[in-house]
Amino acid sequence: MELRRAKTGTAVACPIPNALAESIVALGGETPFWTGKSDLEDLTKNWRKIYTKIFKAAGVDGHPHQFRHTCTKRLLVNDIPTNFVATVLGDGEDAVRKHYFKWIPERQNALENAIRSTWNIKSSADIRQTKKRHHK
Repeated sequence: MELRRAKTGTAVACPIPNALAESIVALGGETPFWTGKSDLEDLTKNWRKIYTKIFKAAGVDGHPHQFRHTCTKRLLVNDIPTNFVATVLGDGEDAVRKHYFKWIPERQNALENAIRSTWNIKSSADIRQTKKRHHK
C-alpha cells in the first residue's frame, strides 16, 4: 500500500496483510478512501470526525493520532531500526528518539539488561561458594 506523508507529500510503501489489501481493492476506485473531490485537509478533517464518533460510541477517550503512536511503539518494540521507523513516519531519527523512546519501557529494559550483561559480577551465592572452596 502506498501512503503519502502529510508533512512532505512523499510516498512511502507500507506492506499490509493480503486479506486487508483484498478488502480495500474490493471497495473499488483509484482511491478507495477518498473521492478526490476535496482537498487533503478536508479529507483529514472528515476522517478525524469519523474516528471521533467511533471512539465516542465505543467509550474510548482517544483520537486518531493514537494509531500513529501505537504503530510506532510496535515497530520500535519489535526492534525495527529507528531509521526505518522514521521513514514510515516522515520524521527524522532524532524526532523519533525524542518523541517515542520515552514511551517504550521495553527498550529501556533491554538497554539495562545489555549493560548488566557486561558487568561479569558473580552473585552472592557464587561468592560464598568460592570463599568456601578457598577456606578448605
